[in-house]
Amino acid sequence: MSKNKNPLELQILSQQLGNMQQQLDSLTHQLTELERIKEDLNSLENQKASQSFSPLGGGIFLESETKESNQVLLSVGSNILVKKDKTEAIALIEKQVGDLRDIKTQIENEINKLNMHLLSLR
Repeated sequence: MSKNKNPLELQILSQQLGNMQQQLDSLTHQLTELERIKEDLNSLENQKASQSFSPLGGGIFLESETKESNQVLLSVGSNILVKKDKTEAIALIEKQVGDLRDIKTQIENEINKLNMHLLSLR
């Protein structure tokens, strides 16, 4: 591209940069959530039956009892749940974390390239 100061091009690139930053923020949030879930699963190690509160949404909770801590239910879409061993669930989460980190790195690289390009146009 030529080194002009086309305001429309600058605006479009700035919007792209903003969109990419939003994607990066969303990925960071997803990574934090997955890490928290992994920690929670690890904390269930050899835990016997216990009482807890299950969130229903909107600040409403249901008192519940955990009977078995080595099995969890995973949503596979379309309101279908599959029972998995806790170690399988943790392995799945670790794979998702790895995939998200790869995507995050790609987006960060693209943001850096876009920032450099924007600086060269100004």
